[in-house]
Amino acid sequence: MKIETRIQKRKKYFSLKTIIISATVVLCAIFIFSPLQIYFKNQVELNNLQAQIAASEQTKTALGEQLERWNDKNYVIAKARERLGFVFPGEVQVSVIDDSAKDSSKQKEEKKQIANNDPWYTQIGNSFVLTQSLP
Repeated sequence: MKIETRIQKRKKYFSLKTIIISATVVLCAIFIFSPLQIYFKNQVELNNLQAQIAASEQTKTALGEQLERWNDKNYVIAKARERLGFVFPGEVQVSVIDDSAKDSSKQKEEKKQIANNDPWYTQIGNSFVLTQSLP
């Protein structure tokens, strides 16, 4: 009797109803998984496209502001003077060249010469060496 009761218990655990319900749950999970995966993929793509739209709108706004500036006569005149060096009749154009970089290198050389800590006789000897090398 013990063997028969075990078989009957196993039959109760693995009945046809249990197999059908399990198969139905598995099929539902499979059928729901694919659309959910597509949905989340589309949501990510939608968020990326919305970010691109926002960036494009900012660019459009910036370009619109720049276009409005170019429609202003005074702005065009200022840019023509700045970029192309245009002047009105009767005006004289003055160009200032920045020589600060060259001046600073000359000042550094002068400071090196002044800050020479060699004794006076060595400095005099070095000055003769320099004059001899000149043509």
